[in-house]
Amino acid sequence: MSLPTTHGIKFWAIAVISILLVGSATALKASKLFKFPKNENYVYLTKFSVGEGNNGQFNFRAGFSSPLEGDERMQSFTFFYSVITDDDWTKFLNAKSCSERLALSNIRSYVNFNGDGYWSQVKTHSFFNKHRTTVYYIVAIN
Repeated sequence: MSLPTTHGIKFWAIAVISILLVGSATALKASKLFKFPKNENYVYLTKFSVGEGNNGQFNFRAGFSSPLEGDERMQSFTFFYSVITDDDWTKFLNAKSCSERLALSNIRSYVNFNGDGYWSQVKTHSFFNKHRTTVYYIVAIN
């Protein structure tokens, strides 16, 4: 089941990004409380860059900012997110449909969580950037 965004329910998403550079690690933690706008099928969360020839890793988890009420409290929700490189970011912004945006994504994934206000399990993504220094954008997909 997808998030009940038609009611404007707030939820908290957190992306933890670790960039490994030649044996040393740098970590950046980003979090964002947001609602999906009524006329958009995505929300920008954060961005990070990885240099040429370096490993990149980020952890993703999500949950509601406070517990839902009634039957929704124990209901399971799915939060979809996507990673787009700077090569495709402008095309992503200009795309008209969700499927067009997803086609431009380098990573498409999701986490599941309940409406009880607790975090989802952490999902880790690791990759090697063999090309030029690249900026990676993380967005929530509705």
